[in-house]
Amino acid sequence: MSPGALVLFSWLASAELIKHRRERILVTLSGALPDLDGIGLIVDVITNKTNFYLTYHHYLGHSIFACLTFATFLTALAKRQKQRVFLLCLIVFHFHILLDVIGSKCSAQLNQDTFLKEFCSYSTGDRSPLAV
Repeated sequence: MSPGALVLFSWLASAELIKHRRERILVTLSGALPDLDGIGLIVDVITNKTNFYLTYHHYLGHSIFACLTFATFLTALAKRQKQRVFLLCLIVFHFHILLDVIGSKCSAQLNQDTFLKEFCSYSTGDRSPLAV
């Protein structure tokens, strides 16, 4: 999905719940920051030798670690309604992921089969990481 649409969605998601503009901007950023890993495209175009975009886009910024990092950092910048900002940052981040999946129609960028194969390939011996 386009970054502009994600920013607009994030702003609208926080419009009624967050009364102060600063905090609304922080929540909006949480909907746009996951695509920060797409900056590798600029490096790839300039150098014409690297492959950062295809290697790292949707892997660095679209993880649960990134979600918690962005939400914590943005909440620290908030002056009011910190709990609400934190929760909305988490929600908007996850909606970003959902909208990416819907927008890509689960194609090459977010192929569910590839994701599941990669996730399940991380194992300890013969067990998957989900096994107890």
